[in-house]
Amino acid sequence: MLIGDHEIGPAHPCFIVCEISGNHEGDEAKAHKLVDAAASAGANAVKFQLYLPQDLTADVRSWRIHGGPWDGSTLWELYERAQTPVEWMPELFAAARGRGLIPFASVFAPWAVEAL
Repeated sequence: MLIGDHEIGPAHPCFIVCEISGNHEGDEAKAHKLVDAAASAGANAVKFQLYLPQDLTADVRSWRIHGGPWDGSTLWELYERAQTPVEWMPELFAAARGRGLIPFASVFAPWAVEAL
């Protein structure tokens, strides 16, 4: 199997994907730094997530997270802060390709497939 120009299979080196996800914390510059860090670390690809909060949950204020870094937040608030805006995707994909990485994204709704 080929992913880009990388052979995948038992006789080949590991194909390493860095999950960017919401680790940018809503900061586009940080998202770009994460792409750079993935390339510097020797990754082969970077993965983003493309969704809107309503694709994943209902806006129910009584559903609160208990414990951890999102303590007290609703799922809606978590997904709202962690989402990667669709407007960032062209530049992030270009930056990844410029660093020799294969960019891709998990999608959670039909609109996101169309956007990519």
